[in-house]
Amino acid sequence: MSGYAKQYYDGHLGDNYHNKDEWAPFFRNFAKRIVEDIAPKTVLDIGCAFGYMVEYLRELGVEAWGIDTSSYAISQADESIRPYLRVSSACDPLPEGMPQTYDLVLNIEVLEHMSMEDGEIAIQRMCGYADTIIFSSTGDDFAEPSHINVQQPSYWATRFAKQGYYRNLQYDLNYVSPYAMRLEKKQSSIADIVFDYEFFLQHKQMQKHDAFTSKIYFNMGSGESEENVQLLTGYASEPFHQRINIPTGCRSIRFDPMEGSGCLIWNLHAHSDSQPLPAASHNGYSVDNILLFSTIDPQVHFDLPENCHWVEISAEITPMSQAGWLELCAAVEKQQHKISELLAAVDAQVHDLQNLTDDNAALSHEIEEYNKLVAYERDEKDALKREIQDYSNLVAHERGEAQKVADAYARTLNSTSWKITKPMRFVMRTVKTVLRPLKKVFVSLKVNGFKTTLKKVKYKLQGKQVPSAPAVLPCSTSAVPANHKRSPLEGIAAAPIDPIETVIVHDSVKRLNLVTDTIDSHSLLGGVATALIVATEFANRYDYELRIITRNSDVNPTNYYHIMEISGIEPAKNVSFYSDFDRKQKPVDYKLEITKDDIFFATSWWSAQAITATTLRPRFFYIIQEVETFFYNYGGEHLLCSQMMENNNIDYIVNSQYLYRYFQENNPHITENGCYFEPAFPEKLYHTKTFTEKSRYKLFFYARPNNPRNLYSVGVYMLNLAVERGILDTNEWDVYCVGQNAPVIQFSNGVSSINLGQLSWTEYAEFLADIDLGLCLMYTPHPSYPPFDVACSGGVVLTNKMMNKVDFPYCKNVILADLEEDAFIEAFAKSIALAKNMQQRKHNYETNTICRSWQDTLTETISYMGDKV
Repeated sequence: MSGYAKQYYDGHLGDNYHNKDEWAPFFRNFAKRIVEDIAPKTVLDIGCAFGYMVEYLRELGVEAWGIDTSSYAISQADESIRPYLRVSSACDPLPEGMPQTYDLVLNIEVLEHMSMEDGEIAIQRMCGYADTIIFSSTGDDFAEPSHINVQQPSYWATRFAKQGYYRNLQYDLNYVSPYAMRLEKKQSSIADIVFDYEFFLQHKQMQKHDAFTSKIYFNMGSGESEENVQLLTGYASEPFHQRINIPTGCRSIRFDPMEGSGCLIWNLHAHSDSQPLPAASHNGYSVDNILLFSTIDPQVHFDLPENCHWVEISAEITPMSQAGWLELCAAVEKQQHKISELLAAVDAQVHDLQNLTDDNAALSHEIEEYNKLVAYERDEKDALKREIQDYSNLVAHERGEAQKVADAYARTLNSTSWKITKPMRFVMRTVKTVLRPLKKVFVSLKVNGFKTTLKKVKYKLQGKQVPSAPAVLPCSTSAVPANHKRSPLEGIAAAPIDPIETVIVHDSVKRLNLVTDTIDSHSLLGGVATALIVATEFANRYDYELRIITRNSDVNPTNYYHIMEISGIEPAKNVSFYSDFDRKQKPVDYKLEITKDDIFFATSWWSAQAITATTLRPRFFYIIQEVETFFYNYGGEHLLCSQMMENNNIDYIVNSQYLYRYFQENNPHITENGCYFEPAFPEKLYHTKTFTEKSRYKLFFYARPNNPRNLYSVGVYMLNLAVERGILDTNEWDVYCVGQNAPVIQFSNGVSSINLGQLSWTEYAEFLADIDLGLCLMYTPHPSYPPFDVACSGGVVLTNKMMNKVDFPYCKNVILADLEEDAFIEAFAKSIALAKNMQQRKHNYETNTICRSWQDTLTETISYMGDKV
């Protein structure tokens, strides 16, 4: 036993045993369960190593002691615990000065290191110290050189039985290890022992259908075979969590989650001793992070990093019988067949519509039909007038040009092209009316229904109630739990400003808490990603734990690691996640643990409002990436937002010099108590650009009708005006609309836009690689991210001036124009000419000065934050 020195504890345990933070969750949980389930007053830990268990038991009020044969291990214990530890062998009597009897003895993973003879002596010794023993010894780890006495649980149970100690079959110690057992001294007859075992076996037989077998195949360089396989047991009623020791030279592993049955898998995560591992599934389907496998050999592959010692796999696994699986597949096939029929009907309707375009007789007939719907058309005109009025008021507020815009819309309504195409618009509306239910079925099944169905299947198989969607507005009074504590501000603003429910603990922890609405994959672009990057860089620089808190949706850690990877950022060394997204539907049963040292990081004025009512440390950080007061008319939200801009307990982190200059002139409190950084656009995010002559070009319109600051109506009007004036030739330009809920634009010449909807980051990057011109408007004093995205992809950008946003010094392919009609159309023509001049575009692209490294641009900002804490 003298070999158990520093080298052993550095490497032989699979990871560094000195890293107390890594081992703390296991030992804290172990100690907590002992106190809750057994309630001993005194405990002896035989083989205590660094004394972690003794330390955490004493924190809970238990008089705990420990012995270990390694003097090195005892020397590494915390100084406050060392008086309760002794260097001693399990075979020897307890040293003087220690209690000689205890309520409970612990002996965890020790006897496999001792010879058979010494092991039996150690059992006799520990049976003399207490009537209750918790014992564990591995039954399958033969690879560790120091394991000289690996035995099955039945062997050890027999040795303890000779001393009058029998296993408590009703107590499950899987939270320690699969081999752990609770042994108790009993004066039992053979009949009593037989009864206990038979009762236990009957209970296990009843649960047998709940168990399943998984396999781990080790690829040692020559593929996978049954010669290198490890069997694992899981239970459908419990989360699957296993740590697998990796043999030297193994390059990859294959995880077969279920033998002989289909299954559903979700929340699948794998982590080696050095990094997270991406999964590659085979023989199944993947929908919204849920894996569906049939009975045909389900497989998940993981490539391993070099020098990998272990891998932890966790997941929720639910078996599906073959009949159930086939029934689900048949239902999906039936729905897909129905979709095919509906799509065929859509194609037929579109074909008919194209024929009507060229058929004057059919067009005349539709004109006659149109006259029957005058009342319907009148309602649409009224709606259009209201839209014009809303838009006019918006422009008048900033530029005093309401009349000019209204006249422009009037000219459009009264133009010959508008009147000529009126019958065609009726035809389009008629066909859309016919297709709307078909589209609704298609969208519901393809996008929402299939995912929702799978989530319902998941919750029903778990025996849980299917949760409803989280409320968007905190002012809603429906489905609020009776014990929900309302904030005095609740019901005022349309944002999650209610405080986070917390539990105060007294641990000392260096932790940064980022509070945001969501880190869902569809939202993880632009501002959300930037906030995560700033918080991560701070955590890495100053060795802080990072905790990501979401208020409007559940949290998926995979999204965080993905955005860090594509942004070239090393993830935080210690990161955790918390969400109270469903707090409006049910009481919060898992509250946020905070200490007086917790630092908070707001990502919006409403998260800042929530933080002020949550944090014990009044001062916190707030990253500002918009003039957020612009979001609202003068009212409650505007007032609350303005108050956050004047809060004396906030250190402001401003995204871009544009916004910083605006705040210097309009809200100096922010710049006097903050700093700014320029955003970075890593080269890894954008495809390499090739500049070649084209016969057809692509225009990207950043179309977001739901966000007023993106000036969607202005963009549509300017595009149509450019078409009418011959500046934008639709015979050589295709117009693509990217953005959520953007309708198809039909220009005055009958050509329509190509709408792509909301794209993932991968789709967006691939799309930008072939874009020639971007129309990206932003009614704010900063350009936003899309102009940078297009410029970094080699395209030309046309955007608008506003207040201090008058130029773009980083790249000459970005052109800013006044929103006055003639000036903007003149800039439109200039942008199209530049987009078609490949030689000049390439030169401007290659000489741009846009920052490409987050580490470079955030250096001073992170130093500023470090000084503040």
